[in-house]
Amino acid sequence: MQLALFSGEESFEPTERYPIAENQGRWYAPYLASLITSGGRLLLAMLEACVSKAQGTYLYADTDALAIVSSEHGGSLRHVPGCEKVRALTWKEVDSIVNRFESLNPYDRNAVPGSILNLTDDNYVDSNPKQPRRALLGMSISAKRYTLYERTGEKITIVNPKAHGLGYLYPPVDSPKGWDDEHDASRWIYEAWEWMLRRVLNFKQIDLSWFKRPQMMRMAVTTHNVLKRLHSWERFRPYNFFLLPLLADFGYPANVDPNHFTLVTRYESDQKKWLQSACMNISDPEDKKTYRLTTDFTSPAYGKKAVVDTFENLLHRYIQHPEAKSHAPDGGPCKADTRGLLQRAHVIAGKHRRIHKESDRRWEEGDDLEMLLRQPMEYERNAERASSDDIAIARESLIRNIKKIGIRELVRFGCGERILEKMCRRELVRVSTLYEYERAIKGYKSKGKRKTGTRYTVHASK
Repeated sequence: MQLALFSGEESFEPTERYPIAENQGRWYAPYLASLITSGGRLLLAMLEACVSKAQGTYLYADTDALAIVSSEHGGSLRHVPGCEKVRALTWKEVDSIVNRFESLNPYDRNAVPGSILNLTDDNYVDSNPKQPRRALLGMSISAKRYTLYERTGEKITIVNPKAHGLGYLYPPVDSPKGWDDEHDASRWIYEAWEWMLRRVLNFKQIDLSWFKRPQMMRMAVTTHNVLKRLHSWERFRPYNFFLLPLLADFGYPANVDPNHFTLVTRYESDQKKWLQSACMNISDPEDKKTYRLTTDFTSPAYGKKAVVDTFENLLHRYIQHPEAKSHAPDGGPCKADTRGLLQRAHVIAGKHRRIHKESDRRWEEGDDLEMLLRQPMEYERNAERASSDDIAIARESLIRNIKKIGIRELVRFGCGERILEKMCRRELVRVSTLYEYERAIKGYKSKGKRKTGTRYTVHASK
C-alpha cells in the first residue's frame, strides 16, 4: 500500500511500500470523542442555567467545574459592580442544584451513588469530605487565573492556587522536602498568590526571597535540530535539560537582531547562580558570541548584557491581566483595572482565516523548544483567488529555500533582491508575490541548475 505523508507544510510519498493496512476495529467509534467534549460543555451550560435561575452567579468556570458564589446563609452582592441583580446562594440551594443532576448519573448506583455533580474537597476543612463544610474566599483575575483562600484578619491561607501563566517557568526556589507529595502546585505558586492577594487587599506584604530572580524556562533536547544548535556544548546528549532566559522588553544587547535572538544556557538547578550563566544565541548560526545576563536596565553593562525579566515584573503584570473574552460590568472592554461581575462577550464573525493548529503553546508543551520557536502558520488562498490587497508572511519552507539557494543566486535568476530580503526578515508581502516567488524557486530547482542563463522573471511587488 502506498502512503502519502503530511507534516505541516511538507508532504511526500515514501519509496517503501507497506503491505499491511490498518482497518477499523470492532469498537471503532470516532464520534465518541466529540460527544464526550460536547457533553461536558452541555452539563456545564445546564449547571450555569440552574445557578442563573436561582439568581446566583459564579466566580469562575472551568471545563468540569463551576465555582458558585455562596455562603451558609446566602446574602446580597450589591457592593460588587454588576451584581445588583444577583446574590450569593445558600449552601442549601447549592445542594439542591447538585441533587437535580442525580437523574443524569449514567453509572451503576451501587458503585457510584448520588449526583453526577459533587462538591470538591476544597469545600471541607482540611480538604477532607468527612470534616465540616467551610467558607472559602476567592479571587479571579481572568479565565484560568484564580485562587481559593481562607482569611482571618490579615492572615491568608492559600487553599487552591492555579498555576496557569506561572507554571511554565522553572521554579525560582525549591519547594520544601515532601511538599510535592501533598500539594498539586509548587510552594512558590502559593507564595506568589499570597503576595498578589496582599497587594490587592492592601495588607502588609510578605518577603519573597526569589522576587528579584530572573525568569527561566527549562527545556529538553527532544529533536535533532535542537541538538545541532547546541553542538558546541561538551558532553551534551539527547534529552538533556537546558535553560532559556526570558528577556525583558527591549532587553536585547546592542547590535543584535531581536527576530533572530534566542538565548539558552546550560541547566543549573541552583537558582542563585542563574545570573552568572554564560549564554549562546541559537537563532543565528553565525553568532559565535557568549552573552551574559542582568536584571537591571540601569546597570553600566546594559547594552552588553541581555536583560532578563524578573519574577517581580511577572507578578505585577499578572495582576493587571485583562480578561479579553468578556465584557466589563458596564458593557465595555475589560481593562487592567476592571472590577466586578463580567458580562458575556458576543462574537461577530469577520474575515475567515485558516490557521495551523500549532500556535504559541509554551504553557501546555513545557520543555519542547521547537514548539516555543515555531510560528503559527496561516493558510492562504490560491493566488488566482487572492485579492491584490492580501498580504502575508512567507512560509517557513519558502524562507528555507531562499537561504539555501542564496539571495545573490536568485537575483541572477531574475528575482528581486529587496523582496527576497523582506521575505527572509518575515515582513508582510503580497500573497500573489509569494506565490510568484514560490513558482520561481521551483523553476530554479528544475531548470536553473541544468540550464545556465535561464531566467525566471517575477514581479517586484511591494
